[in-house]
Amino acid sequence: MPTTPLASSRVPRSSTAIALQSLAERNLMFETVAIMMIVALPVFVMTFWFAWRYRASNTRARYTPDWEGSLAVDAVVWLVPAAIVV
Repeated sequence: MPTTPLASSRVPRSSTAIALQSLAERNLMFETVAIMMIVALPVFVMTFWFAWRYRASNTRARYTPDWEGSLAVDAVVWLVPAAIVV
């Protein structure tokens, strides 16, 4: 049976214990990627959408920035990453 190289007491681990540990690590990786995609996918989509909408050859798009700010945008920008960290 395989042993863990850093174990202090060279007790062999069963293949079932190793399989369970591997399954737990795989699930943690999937959960981590899913949480990261909550932030990453909208950023990628909006980046391409903004680039397409405000390209130089698009004469129909009007660029009228509102420098006052948007409470909805500010809430999303700050609360989603904060919720992920917490």
